[in-house]
Amino acid sequence: MLQQGGRPDSITFSALITAYQRGNQWREALQAFSHMPSSSCHPDSVVYNALLEVCWSSGVLHMQMRATQIWSLANRSGHFRCVHRGSAWVNACSLILSC
Repeated sequence: MLQQGGRPDSITFSALITAYQRGNQWREALQAFSHMPSSSCHPDSVVYNALLEVCWSSGVLHMQMRATQIWSLANRSGHFRCVHRGSAWVNACSLILSC
């Protein structure tokens, strides 16, 4: 894409992160997310949602804890609606962050 002069946008990153999640490649998903600023791309609620799913479905405890940090960042960035797991997820994140 870059070689042909294209620029990735939030849709590109969302698709990439989701593909990594489906392949259980959470490290690569986080790496893709970390490249967003250098691509002058800002995460939107779809990207945050995909990233939360990566962290939560990884089955790795520290990644699930990382999900609470991402949820907090999404919330501060005005992307609260990205939280898709319902009030139980919100309550769990709030509880963990308040400790």
